Amino acid sequence: MYSADFHTHSLCSPDGSFPMERMALAAMEAGLQEICFTDHWDLLDYRGNFCFTYDWNPVRAQFAEAVARCGEKIRIRFGIELGEAPESFESADRGLQAAPELDFVICSIHNMGSAYHGGKDFYFSDYKKNLELCFEHLDLYFPKLLSCAAWGNFDALGHLTYPLRYMRDRDGQKVTFDRYAAQIDELFRTLAGRGKALELNVNRGGDISEQLAIFRHYKACGGEFVTVGSDAHKPEHVGKSIREGYELLREAGFRYVTRYEKRKPEQIKL
Repeated sequence: MYSADFHTHSLCSPDGSFPMERMALAAMEAGLQEICFTDHWDLLDYRGNFCFTYDWNPVRAQFAEAVARCGEKIRIRFGIELGEAPESFESADRGLQAAPELDFVICSIHNMGSAYHGGKDFYFSDYKKNLELCFEHLDLYFPKLLSCAAWGNFDALGHLTYPLRYMRDRDGQKVTFDRYAAQIDELFRTLAGRGKALELNVNRGGDISEQLAIFRHYKACGGEFVTVGSDAHKPEHVGKSIREGYELLREAGFRYVTRYEKRKPEQIKL
């Protein structure tokens, strides 16, 4: 059975510590046929600092070494997780053009609003006693996602539920996306209309059951392309719960999972 992890990080990410070769070996140990490295380039970094340029050379060097050591035993794809693109779509376009060898681009939002709203990663907020702060940040989150979808120079929209990792799962707030139903509907229809994928992020083996309703909704909005990624930053998380993700997609009504090569989608039967 085909299985691939299309969201992983190496030491080329600021929150990663392991070389691509070690992560590729872990993918082989997990029985995967393919791994895609999607190291972070956030135009607004996790501390809220602008980063409108990206040095591709360290990533290329790591990738070349991983392919040389492991490429005969596992498919290795060259990707990027592009964060905070709305800070400068022009800079994002320019940076992506500088890497024509890219196989896959994830578009993600990690930060609280823009640089003009504090701009740090959701991780840095304390939501424990402030439910309204959750909604203040989500009120800014969904317009950013919609602007990304309208821009469209990416392949998959990453981890839709990212803010809930900190608002709900870490800090215990009983917050949902219910009040954003209309915006999510518009987002999904825009993604589907433009042939973009929605990522099922299994978050290193976390609970993904709530995402069943999300992917059913996405399919009802015309969504066809879906990717699955562990968001692994360590070897022991590579491939974690990928197969469980495939089962959830089947339950949501999808017959295929999507892989990318040179930014072209290929549907693989589940």
